[in-house]
Amino acid sequence: MLRPRPFGLTLGALLALLLTLTVSAQTAKPSPPRKVRTADKPKLTPQQQTGLSILEQQVGVAKGLSPVVRAFASMEIARGYEKLDRHKALSALRDAFQASQSIEDSDPKTSNKTWVQGQVVARLVALDPAYCEQLVPRLAGPPRSAAINRLIMYHTRKKQFAQAIALLGQLGDEEFPYIIGSNLVAALPPEMAADKQNLFAQALASFSQHEHKNEAGPGDFGTFISRTWRGLPPDMVLQAIDESLKQARQSDTDLQITVGAEKGSASFSSIYQYTLFQLMPILRVLDSDRAESLLQENRDVQSAAKQYPNGLQSLDPENGIPDSITMRLPSNSGEFTADDRYDDQPQSQIRQIIAQAERDPKQALAAAMSLPDFHNTRALALLKLAGAILKTSPGYADNALDELMKIIPSIQRDIVQFDMLAGAGDDYLKLGNTESAKKVVDQGFRLAEKLYATDTDADDPNQAFKAMWPSTSAWRRFVALATRISPQTALQAINSIPDPEIQALETIALADSLLGAPPATQMVAVKTKSKNSYMVGLQ
Repeated sequence: MLRPRPFGLTLGALLALLLTLTVSAQTAKPSPPRKVRTADKPKLTPQQQTGLSILEQQVGVAKGLSPVVRAFASMEIARGYEKLDRHKALSALRDAFQASQSIEDSDPKTSNKTWVQGQVVARLVALDPAYCEQLVPRLAGPPRSAAINRLIMYHTRKKQFAQAIALLGQLGDEEFPYIIGSNLVAALPPEMAADKQNLFAQALASFSQHEHKNEAGPGDFGTFISRTWRGLPPDMVLQAIDESLKQARQSDTDLQITVGAEKGSASFSSIYQYTLFQLMPILRVLDSDRAESLLQENRDVQSAAKQYPNGLQSLDPENGIPDSITMRLPSNSGEFTADDRYDDQPQSQIRQIIAQAERDPKQALAAAMSLPDFHNTRALALLKLAGAILKTSPGYADNALDELMKIIPSIQRDIVQFDMLAGAGDDYLKLGNTESAKKVVDQGFRLAEKLYATDTDADDPNQAFKAMWPSTSAWRRFVALATRISPQTALQAINSIPDPEIQALETIALADSLLGAPPATQMVAVKTKSKNSYMVGLQ
């Protein structure tokens, strides 16, 4: 049975410890320098010592949690140890993997077990790739693919190309990882031209053997072709283009697709149009007559190709990969709505505002404020503007955040609200505006309590993994912020959380923050009768 208190020390004792260490850090006189060499382990500040003490308490607490929460908790414990004690970090990750083996799920494609194991192996590759390679035979499905893909990335970075290529051969029936594979192909030296050709053929065969109905994204086959075709036999490249266009034509659903990147955005009304736009620069080189004929048949692509003659490379000169891809179905009438068309514009408008921010922050702020308050466009612009001018124009950055705080309560989606609020708090702290940051934290904790009431609604509870509940994620964000202001405040907030498992997770988050561990990528999931959503990348 779970204990309501997530750590061994009482709240009062730990608060006293935090206070004592804070005071001692402020009043202690520096010791005279010593010539004797210290141990290899880094010397900890009083705050880090407290964080380490809490983390060590949580190692024992984690063992009493349910398997799925224990696995996640162990991953977070490893994050705290990572820079201080590699051995303990590895031990925690191995415990996370062992705990994940006990998770019982019905659907391996959407299960908590699949997600947790994928996360664990990703971390293990960074710390101990040899151990991760030993795990591969014990994995199945998506976690196995994730382990292999991460190991391919590792060996590619290390220029251990033979190992990376051998791992691709272990994917079996799993589809070729097009982005990871394109990075490998691009990194191969000239003397491995035959391997490059073989990998391209392997990718083409994999794409041909899988169905890709209504699929488009940064990791699609068209992106692979556009990043790897140079230096390959033209007939092979044209065969790949034919297969890509053929499958794109088979997508029988009308979609509005908008791709955006550093240099702008482009919109298309089908998967086929988008794919043709991707591949048009290559077709123009290898078969110009066919390229012109296809453009004549597709006027929308002709217009986009004229504006961005190098396709995705024009949008993103460095990588040829879009920052964002949005896909929308038409309304019941078969037409795309005005809201859909408008929603394609904000990112471009925001990029323009940010581009002028350093040169004229006053005008940039006015431009952000003039944006319509639609789909949170103004709020997003203000947050991005503040982040862009924190160092160059702190006064205008502070003004932008103040305006954002007026808008946040009117944002309809609580998940977006807490993300904007946490972003504002982070920027306030970077500006040194502690008082405003405190108000953000107070507001954030109240919002987390509201989200928890929704997550635990008896009539329609959130069935997603508890560590990814909106309330859990919100508490984690604001605990991290509060720790930077006052660890005591953060600890008091944790103690008021009514769920023992979430208490344990947030206590680990507090310890990680005290230790200075890098923030984890936030993932938020909602799975109820009326909603099934998943958000990644909240920081």
